[in-house]
Amino acid sequence: MNRPRAIALSTIAALMICMVCGQAAANPWIFLVQPAPWSKAPPPYDRWQPLQQFETRNECIDARMSLHYEYWSSDQDLSHRALDGVCRDQETGRIATDYDLSGDEGFGTTSAAGYNCFAPDEGAASTNRNGHYNWANQRDLAAIKVGLASKLRAFFRCNAKSESALANAFADMSLVVAKYVHNAACFGGDQGAVSTDWSGHHAWAMRRNREGMLQGAQWKMVVAFDCLVRAQQIDYYADISVVLAAAGASR
Repeated sequence: MNRPRAIALSTIAALMICMVCGQAAANPWIFLVQPAPWSKAPPPYDRWQPLQQFETRNECIDARMSLHYEYWSSDQDLSHRALDGVCRDQETGRIATDYDLSGDEGFGTTSAAGYNCFAPDEGAASTNRNGHYNWANQRDLAAIKVGLASKLRAFFRCNAKSESALANAFADMSLVVAKYVHNAACFGGDQGAVSTDWSGHHAWAMRRNREGMLQGAQWKMVVAFDCLVRAQQIDYYADISVVLAAAGASR
C-alpha cells in the first residue's frame, strides 16, 4: 500500500473512532416509569421500567407531560406513571428527577425586605389586575400563552418557595381554571382539572416535586385558553396573573 493511501485510510479510521466517541459522550437518558399499577409509594428505581430514550437530561424531563397525555386515552395508568417518571443516565446510572438548572435564571431575589420570584420583572410581580388585563388585551393568544408559561416557570422554580407553598398556589390557580372552564373535554376528559375542590388540587400537587407541579400547571393553565373566547381569555389571564404575583411576593 502506498503511503498517501495509508494516511488516508488511517485518517478515516480516526474519524470513525471520534464519531463513536462522540456518540458515547452524548450519554443518552432513559425515561423510566414505575411498575404498574401506579402507586404513591413506588418501589426503588432499579425496578422501574424504561419507556423512551432521550439525548439530554432536560429533554428527558420535558417528556413527562407529553407522555402523560400521549397515553391518557389508551392507558390512564401508564399516563399517570409517566407524569411521575424519572430519567436515568445510561452511562453512569444516575437518576434525575428535575431539570439541570445550572446557569439557568429567573429564580427570584431574596433580601431583608422579603423576596419576589419574578424580579426584576415588575410587571409580572404586580398584583394590579388592570395592568395584567391591559397587557394581555394588547397581545395575541400565542404571546399571552408564552407570557403565562414563562411566569409559571419562574414561580415554580423560585428557590425561596417551599414545595408546600407551591402546592398551595397550584390549588389556588386551579380554582381559577375551574371558574372559567367547566367542560372536562377541554382537558382530555380529566374531571379533576375542572374540579372546584381546592383540597383535591392541593393533594395532587403535594404528590409531586416542583417540576411535576410546573409541568401540570403549564399544561392545564395554558390549555384552558383554547376553551375560552377572546374576552374570557383576557379576564382569565388577569386573574391567574394576580394569584401568581401574590404568591410570588409572599414573605
